Amino acid sequence: MVAYADSLNLAAGTIQIEGRMSEAAANSYYARRQLDQQALLKVRQALILQSQGDIQLNATQLSAGSALLQANGTLDIGTVTESERSHYVANAENYWKLDQQREIGSTFDIKENAILSGKNGVTLRATQVNSDGDILVNSEQGNIQIQSGRDKENLFATKYKDKSLLSSSITTIKHDHQYDLTEGSQLAGNNVHLLANQGKVAVEGSTIVADKM
Repeated sequence: MVAYADSLNLAAGTIQIEGRMSEAAANSYYARRQLDQQALLKVRQALILQSQGDIQLNATQLSAGSALLQANGTLDIGTVTESERSHYVANAENYWKLDQQREIGSTFDIKENAILSGKNGVTLRATQVNSDGDILVNSEQGNIQIQSGRDKENLFATKYKDKSLLSSSITTIKHDHQYDLTEGSQLAGNNVHLLANQGKVAVEGSTIVADKM
């Protein structure tokens, strides 16, 4: 989805906005899933998304003068996952096995105030919210979860060199590495409020920055 407008007011039973993904033809040696384009909402003035049910935004770039996202169910600002499997196996001594997964979240740039409200809960995962005004994350009955995304890579490789006519040595080169990195959410504004009236607030591997305390 790509939208440009002076103002945008969208009301629906449920709202789901997500970046466009593509997949390569997969086999036992190779598979690839990638994000071709993030969803884009660019609004000069007020952006209002209201749902009688859930609102879900994944891999979305959003910019607006002010923003109100209000769900009568849950508000979920989530991620999409890019992945790649690349395996080359000649034999037990010569192989290359690479597996990667990376979550891509959403970015909000708001000039004034931003209100993110889900009656039954709010989840922000690998989400960047930057506001020149105040940020309010609110849930009347559910929990508020501010989460980090993951970036994983596993590589196992072995190269075996047999002895030559001029040398009796045998060389085996091995390379193994595994990493699991986090991509935290960040909320940055003049004032940042997290209000779970009947639930809990959990912040995991993420940053909250308020210019005014």
